Amino acid sequence: MKIIQHSFWQSYSNSILLLGGIIIGSIIGICFPSAVNYLKPIDIFLNLLFITITPLFFFAIVTSISDIEQKGKLGKIISAMLFTFLCLVIISAVFSIGFIILLN
Repeated sequence: MKIIQHSFWQSYSNSILLLGGIIIGSIIGICFPSAVNYLKPIDIFLNLLFITITPLFFFAIVTSISDIEQKGKLGKIISAMLFTFLCLVIISAVFSIGFIILLN
């Protein structure tokens, strides 16, 4: 099996572009709040996209896990997923409580 090495940009270009878009959108929303009203109809498209993508990811993950034939790998993957999920829930709860305390 041949291992192909990619550059940093090839590996993470979509993530970098997504973060860049979030940062630019946040800056535009803060600096030009009146311009946000023109972009409000796009929210309908984004809501429809979220409604479509969420079940797609869920079923893709479920299908991938169900295709695993080795029980040892399945247990490791499920435990890693649960650990990651719990850690992210705890981190988001801490940030939420912190922002609530900070803003009050």
